[in-house]
Amino acid sequence: MTFLGDFNQSLNPYTKNDITGMLKIFPYADLVCLNNSYRSTYEIVNFAQKIFYNKDLIAIERHGELPVIQSFNNSNDEIEEIIKRARGFCDNKKYSSLAIICKNDTELFFLSEKFKKQNVDIYLLDSNCTTFSNGVILTNAYLSKGLEFDSVIIPFVNKSNYKNDIDRSMLYISCTRAMHQLVITHTDEISPIIKNGISEKHRE
Repeated sequence: MTFLGDFNQSLNPYTKNDITGMLKIFPYADLVCLNNSYRSTYEIVNFAQKIFYNKDLIAIERHGELPVIQSFNNSNDEIEEIIKRARGFCDNKKYSSLAIICKNDTELFFLSEKFKKQNVDIYLLDSNCTTFSNGVILTNAYLSKGLEFDSVIIPFVNKSNYKNDIDRSMLYISCTRAMHQLVITHTDEISPIIKNGISEKHRE
């Protein structure tokens, strides 16, 4: 029997986020730590380390763009930029997949309606889906677990929206889905979860 997992991706507030509980149940189990990170670029891995630090993590030296953080005066401007980036992705053809990863279904269906009104083709990856597609994908943090995308946009990363430990896990999951590009957008003050981990070089 084999168990695999990443405690930093736990979204259950009632579970203990370390291996000790499992080892008490299976005291003779062999423990193998998988510390190499292959999916994301070096820059994205280092950014995610600001959310959840793992001293044993080894980021593979595959370099790329710095994660980008964009601030907006209001949500309308923020949504307009997200749609603009989605259109640019469709026109560019550089990558196969762009995921817009929302915090929850409320945001997911809200953005879905905005895209429909702008006649932008998206693939809505919700709990009812049985297939997966490339292109512009709209999903939430929970459903994105285990998946990977060339480019990721995480919207609405405001102080009032991402604020507790579960939100931290959601943000970590969303960031680490990105292989090549990561964009985070917000209005008002950015979430304190990542505020101290960013610098002006991330701002656009």
